[in-house]
Formats: sequence, C-alpha cells, structure tokens
Amino acid sequence: MEFGMIETGWTDVAELLSWFGEAKNVGPRLQEIREGRRDSDGRPAPWTQEQLAAAMSALPGARPMSKMTIWKIENPDKPSSNRSVTVDELIGFAKVLNVTIADLLLPGDQVAQLAAFKAVTDAASHLQEVRDAWSRYTGSLRTARAHLEGSPDARSDMQNQLRRTRADHYRSFAAAHANYAPVLAAQHGREFTLEEFAAGQMPTPLLAAMEDALGPLEPHLDGWATGRHEPPLDSTDFTYSGGA
Repeated sequence: MEFGMIETGWTDVAELLSWFGEAKNVGPRLQEIREGRRDSDGRPAPWTQEQLAAAMSALPGARPMSKMTIWKIENPDKPSSNRSVTVDELIGFAKVLNVTIADLLLPGDQVAQLAAFKAVTDAASHLQEVRDAWSRYTGSLRTARAHLEGSPDARSDMQNQLRRTRADHYRSFAAAHANYAPVLAAQHGREFTLEEFAAGQMPTPLLAAMEDALGPLEPHLDGWATGRHEPPLDSTDFTYSGGA
C-alpha cells in the first residue's frame, strides 16, 4: 500500500524520511511500484519500462526519457549504470505513478510500517467512536425504560409495535429461508423454522432497541456486533404466521 492510498500525517512522513529516506532507494522502489501498479479499479496493471519512460516523456516540459534511462535508474548497482535522479524527475515519477515522493525515497518495509501503524490508529479511533455511541445508546435505553415503567399503556403499545416489527423482520427473510432451508437441514440434520432462521440474522436497529427497552437486562457491550442471536424475551409472542 502506497502513501498515496492512505491518509498520513506530515510529521510521520517527515520523521521517516529523515531516518530512512535515501536516494539509493529510488531505483528499487521505482521498479517495485512500476511492477505493482494497479488501475483505477484496483486491478493489476503493471507498466513496462517503455511505458514508464513514455509517461515521463509526455509530462509538460519534460525531456524525452528512454527505456534505457529507466533501466539505469532501477539498477544503480550495475557496473554500466551510474544514472542519478533529478528533483524534477523524482516529482515526475510520483505524478505518473500516482504515489508520493516519500514512496520513492523510503524502503518498502518502512512504507508498510507506516501504513500498518496508520491503520491501527484508525481502528483505535473507530473503536472509541463505537464505545461512545454505545454509551449514548444505553443512556437512551435507560430513559425509555423509565418512561415505560411509569406508563403501562405506553409499554403495552410498544409491545404491540415490537410484535408487528418482528413479524415484518421474519417476513423479510421468508424468501431466503426457503432457499437455504434445505442446506441448513443437510448441515445440521434437522429442519430450521423461519423464526429460528430470522432470529440468527442481524436485526434492524429499531427492532433491537425495542427488544432492549422492553427487556429487563442491560444489553451486552458486544450487542452492537453480535446482532443478538439469543431469542428475545417471550419470543413466542412474536411468531410470524405467514402471509403478506
């Protein structure tokens, strides 16, 4: 993964460049990026040395570049190769290959290191967002429960709404159940009812929230991810009887 494909702080890049960035890395990295090039759809689309030279030659104000020049740059250790890269050429390579200058100056393992670290910090940030959202969710549930406990009519109305919502939920899986029922029966040695099949699917947010609001227990911290595979309280009240 190249820097051009991830969001990276300038401080991170500057530190890595000061530690590991060297002109000798340009040749090997140029070949690696050229051969690992992908198109706009993410499919492998490597360039030959001729194609890279042609792309460089086509840049505005650029001097013609040959395949031999690319070969010399990519093979700095060969006896017949002593071709250095100018700043303009370095910028040009970054442009035509859709990468950054850091991608060309840093060894590949350092690029991977920064990409991995950035992905981990992103994951940590997303996890904190999930925890914050879950805290708001449970807070809203406590408020809903307080209102329901003080109004039997409101609780009865929500229970009726939950029955209708659960029936709609079952109905939405009727076609899928018909297709997968034989497969499930073959795998487990018994028939699976539509209710069992639907109970194992991720519920809609409204269905999950109503179940939690009407239930006596605090929802599990991992409930946002598991989809609450356990049957809801009084599940027999929510059976889908078929029909439109």
